[in-house]
Amino acid sequence: MGLAFLISSEHLQILSERKVLKEREYTALLDAEALLGAAQADRKRHETEAKRQYAEQRQLGYDDGFQAGRTEAAQSTYATVLQAAAMLQATRGKMAELVVRAVSEIVADADPRAIMLSAAKRIAQYLQDETYLHIRVHPGRVHMMQEVLAALPGDHLERRTIRVTGDPALRYGDCSVQTPSGTIDAGVDSQLAALRKALTGDGQ
Repeated sequence: MGLAFLISSEHLQILSERKVLKEREYTALLDAEALLGAAQADRKRHETEAKRQYAEQRQLGYDDGFQAGRTEAAQSTYATVLQAAAMLQATRGKMAELVVRAVSEIVADADPRAIMLSAAKRIAQYLQDETYLHIRVHPGRVHMMQEVLAALPGDHLERRTIRVTGDPALRYGDCSVQTPSGTIDAGVDSQLAALRKALTGDGQ
């Protein structure tokens, strides 16, 4: 005689064509159904737990990946900004050197008296509220500075006390102007350095 029933993966199938099962067969059938139900419930529980853990791990992986992606993107963006800033600074530096070099060549070829006159006018205008000016230049430029000041229009020098002295520590193109409020370095080299600094943005 063949089997009265068969346990499959999903349900219990009765294989016997008999309408009435013997007591032991019925008992076995009940036991089999109970075992199958418990097994199916246990399988579903494990499947549910596995799906939950998978979802959690996937979310963790997504969050980690997303955070890692954001970090990587931020690092990449920062590196790009630094590179662009370095390139810009290098370009500005080169342009500043070209401008300063061109101005230096123009100044070198210009008449020193004309440069000094222009500087004196700017100083007089800038320090128009100062009543006392002490101008220090190279000893070889004292006479020229005095001539330049004498050539200035009267409104630049009125009500001013101006003293010109030679300082051996200064170079030929240097010029220092002292007032009660402070000191201004009006030399050519200092002005070129200030120009370079302004062009490169180092003073920002």
